[in-house]
Amino acid sequence: MFEDISVEFDFKVGANTSPASLSSFDVGQFDSKEQILFFIQKQNKYLVRIQELLKILRRKAAETKARNRSQVEMATMPLFDREISKVEGFVMACKLYVRIRMRETTIEDQVQWVLIYV
Repeated sequence: MFEDISVEFDFKVGANTSPASLSSFDVGQFDSKEQILFFIQKQNKYLVRIQELLKILRRKAAETKARNRSQVEMATMPLFDREISKVEGFVMACKLYVRIRMRETTIEDQVQWVLIYV
């Protein structure tokens, strides 16, 4: 699913500059202001790359979710015959259908859909 996403980190400044240690560092490990500036620039590039990857992952997750949702087979709703004993089952079936198939629609559309079967 995420085969086309590759992550490369190229941090070679100071003794302790792995991506896990980027959130906190000792200024004493640097010899000059230029090294600190270089480290901060690398850290910014790292954060930008993480943000790009998050956008890709969110987009792919949304695509997968939409694809999976469209593949779910749902039984057609039976017309509600107004028997008291079948109210709970009808309401549950309506809720499930709305949650799975009509998530992006307005409340008005959802209510109209339910009223078709009453």
